[in-house]
Amino acid sequence: MSFWQEYGRIWRKYYLSYREEKLMLEGYETMTIRRMIIITAAICGLILTAACSNDNQPDSFKETLTTTMTQKDKGEKQTETGNEPNREPENLDSILTEVQSKTIEEPSDQPASLGEWLNYHGMIIRVDSIRESAGDDYLKPQEGNVLKVLEITVVNTGDKEQVVSSALSFSLSDDRGQTHMPVVTSDIKQSLDGVVAPDQVLRGEIPYEVSKNAKDLKLTFAIPLLEGEAVWSLD
Repeated sequence: MSFWQEYGRIWRKYYLSYREEKLMLEGYETMTIRRMIIITAAICGLILTAACSNDNQPDSFKETLTTTMTQKDKGEKQTETGNEPNREPENLDSILTEVQSKTIEEPSDQPASLGEWLNYHGMIIRVDSIRESAGDDYLKPQEGNVLKVLEITVVNTGDKEQVVSSALSFSLSDDRGQTHMPVVTSDIKQSLDGVVAPDQVLRGEIPYEVSKNAKDLKLTFAIPLLEGEAVWSLD
C-alpha cells in the first residue's frame, strides 16, 4: 500500500469519527435547547398567571373583606332573632371539658333544638347559631332566596379520627322535602371541613341558599356506614 493510500485511509477514518461526534453533539445541544425553551415557557406562563390574578382582583372584593373584618371587630355581624349578636367566643378547651363532664343524649325521633348537643357515635355535635348573609361579590342569593349561615361545633370523644365534610356529612331540608347543598361564599369565618382527632374540637360555618318562604328547616348529620342520623330543627 502506497503512502498516499494509507494517508487517505487514516484521514477518512478520523474524518468520519469527527463527523459522528459532531452530529451527536449537535443533537444533544438541540435537545437541550428545546428543553430549556419548554421550561422557560412554563415558568413564564406561571408568572404571568399569578400576575394577572393579582392585578385583576376586584377592588370591591378587598373592600368587602375589609368591611367584614371591621364588622367582626365591632361585633356587628347580622344575626337572626333569638341569637346573641355580641356572643363571646367560647374557648375550645372549655367546650371539650364541658362535653366530657356531662352525659350527652343520643339522637331520637324528635329533632334537637338550636344549641342542643347530640351524641352521634362519639361525635358530639351542636348547631350554635344561624345568621343571614347577603353573600359576597361573587355569589349573592337569587331573588326570593336568602343565605342562611349555620355555625356548628363538632367534638370527637371517640378513639379514632373522624372526617367531617360540610358537603357530605351535613344536609339541609325544608317542608317540601327539598334537600339543599352548601354554597360557596367568602362570608364565613371558617369552613366546617377537616379531620377531627380524638379529644379535638372543630368549629366552622356552613352556608345554604334557601327560599325566604322555606319552613320546617332541618339539619341532618350522618356518617356513611354508621347507623342512624342526628337531626336539628332550625325554626
